[in-house]
Amino acid sequence: MEEQALVRKAFGSSFDPSATEKVHDIRVPGNVAIESKNGATFIYNGEIAAKILFERQSLEPAVFAALGAPELVVVFCHYDSGDSFGYAIIKDGITVRSRVHTLDKTVDEGTPHAFELPWLKAETFIEEEGEPPAYRNLETGEVTTESYVTARLLAQVMSTFFGIVPWDDWDYRTKFNCYSRQPAAKIPVPPVAKAWWKFWR
Repeated sequence: MEEQALVRKAFGSSFDPSATEKVHDIRVPGNVAIESKNGATFIYNGEIAAKILFERQSLEPAVFAALGAPELVVVFCHYDSGDSFGYAIIKDGITVRSRVHTLDKTVDEGTPHAFELPWLKAETFIEEEGEPPAYRNLETGEVTTESYVTARLLAQVMSTFFGIVPWDDWDYRTKFNCYSRQPAAKIPVPPVAKAWWKFWR
């Protein structure tokens, strides 16, 4: 399916290519960015991610159908600035696994894949008194914070299923196709006819 047709089918007919070449803040409602690489299409849109990851809703059947009913969809969040990370693995339209960390809270649901286990079984320890616990991956020796355990797992999910972690490759040369929801056209208001007696005043 042609890209713009896909966007309109998934998000609505009011979406058109953005007039600017700059990447939109996809957390702002009405903004979508797309890039394709390594045989996969990555669609960045905060509205869908928020519904599935933070509100724990299912992927809407209409959106799933618009995407071509793929066998696998991964919805993800990677917000370094907000210390928020998460992913939902959707197979045949059904969420089978999810993990989200935000505001010092982690919600983990579904059966983990084998590649997730080393981080899920990470050893906790205190590096400095008064500091939150750190997590050590006993297979690799890597150490990180609670939120970045989920970030590391997200990277593994993307690498395992798509062979690439898209944000690791972003730089000034990265090109995105950006789309915006266009405002509804305003219907002109017909002029109010003057009463006959006002013509004579």
